[in-house]
Amino acid sequence: IEYYINQKNYIYAEQYLTELTSHYDLSVVRDFRLFAYFLEYALEIIANVPEAVPRLWPWAKAELKRTTHKFGNLYIKAIAAAKAAKDPYALKLEAEYLVWKQRFKFK
Repeated sequence: IEYYINQKNYIYAEQYLTELTSHYDLSVVRDFRLFAYFLEYALEIIANVPEAVPRLWPWAKAELKRTTHKFGNLYIKAIAAAKAAKDPYALKLEAEYLVWKQRFKFK
């Protein structure tokens, strides 16, 4: 999946991510960095493939709401995806991101 993301071939990346999420129980890796990678991939696909919004955004948004361990890149990609989905959740994510940046003293 990462290979296709890096190549900006989001269609193939979505196909493999969808296959992964439909065949495996990702809840067993939810607390590992591996899961964050999958979530980031989904968000990047959503931000770049408007047709993917209805397929991936509901899952990604639910996982974003569930996670308590957000970080800079995840916020950036989540905000972009929420905006691509035209979801007002983007405003909440932006506010959380500002607090996160202030907490870690990022500009």
